[in-house]
Parts: sequence; structure tokens; C-alpha cells
Amino acid sequence: MTYEVNPDGTIENLVEEQTNLLDGGDEVEDRFFFVEKDVVDQFIIACPKLEYPGVIEPKDVIKQLKNKVSMDSIAKTYKMTEDELNEELEEARSYYAPYADKWYQKRERDGFTFEEE
Repeated sequence: MTYEVNPDGTIENLVEEQTNLLDGGDEVEDRFFFVEKDVVDQFIIACPKLEYPGVIEPKDVIKQLKNKVSMDSIAKTYKMTEDELNEELEEARSYYAPYADKWYQKRERDGFTFEEE
């Protein structure tokens, strides 16, 4: 699986599956689906503890953005440019997209709601 953040805010998942295990072929089926950026942000905020291998704390950045703190101001606290911070945040969203997608599917299936802090 690979995930990519699109300019419109959706996160695209490319799933490669081997479909012909019996005949030993190597054909791969590609399937696409989208995860909304807002869903990924909700997931990041809802998780009590996240470990991200990048240089930012995604939960902190998203919460500050939701509280109307400017991207430039947040970038300064991380000693980054605004573009670097935005790129790192998009990488974090891509990193968490598969988990957010499953979380969202379970949330929809089980009928529970998410309420931000």
C-alpha cells in the first residue's frame, strides 16, 4: 500500500493485490480509494498517544491550526519555514492515512461519533 496527499486535501491509497495466486502469475490489480484530510486530522486528534518518526508533533500542529494559530507562527516554534512545516504535516497525514481510514470505517459501521476536545 502507498498513500499520497493530493492538492485538494484527499489522501489517495494505492492498493496492490496479487489476484492470481494459483497459476503463479505476477499480475497485480491496482485499486484506488480516498481518505479525506479532515478524517486523518480527526484521527490524529482523537488518538491518545501517537508516535510519529518525523520532526513535528502532528497532533500539536493540527490543534494549533484549528485554534487559528498561523502556520508561520507554528513553523517558527519548530524552527522551520512554513513550506517545510506544511510538507512535514502532509507526510504525517500520509503516514497516518491507513489507520485513519480503518478508524473511520469502524466509526461509520459502529455508529459512534467523534467529538473534538
